[in-house]
Amino acid sequence: MATFNVQISNMAGTLANSENVDTHIEHAIIDVVNKLARINTDMMHMFSGNENNASGNGYVEITDNNMIFKVARREGSVYRTCIEAPSSMEADLQDDDSLNKATTEYPRFIRSNSKI
Repeated sequence: MATFNVQISNMAGTLANSENVDTHIEHAIIDVVNKLARINTDMMHMFSGNENNASGNGYVEITDNNMIFKVARREGSVYRTCIEAPSSMEADLQDDDSLNKATTEYPRFIRSNSKI
């Protein structure tokens, strides 16, 4: 079997340096994972990881491909699954008089500017 460098050169032409090989391999992996997500979403847990809000900010940055499988809020030792809300409801989620108010028992989240 030909090396990655040879295989990539056959498809993309001559590569200037080894950094280009790494870039092409990285893009190929992202492409394969994204295609798997469309074909069989049940397999996606094998390519996922956890992001914790250890920084103390009120948000977690969304990295890589913007896929989110589950968001949970921890209150002591209890984890509560958060339900996604459209960003247009942001004010309602914080309004004490709103039926859509996000609470400790019923947490919600929105996506905005690559953050949750």
